[in-house]
Amino acid sequence: MAWVLGLNTPELLILLVMMPLMLIPVIAVIDIVSSEFKGYDKIMWIMIVLFLPVAGALIYFAIGRKQKLKPGELPDENGLNE
Repeated sequence: MAWVLGLNTPELLILLVMMPLMLIPVIAVIDIVSSEFKGYDKIMWIMIVLFLPVAGALIYFAIGRKQKLKPGELPDENGLNE
């Protein structure tokens, strides 16, 4: 199969490892943008994931998802929910 793509075996292995690593930040950004957060948390998480793509996305999935507002929860009038 590698010869069909014009890739050697090491190049194909690198490609197969890098593709999922490139998808993790994309999935994190989609999750961040489609969710509600309090205050400036959404902007903060987007910046973290954009500046530290893989590490930032993993940190977001470990910590940031717990910061999302629940479906019935609304931020107060100034955008902060304390």
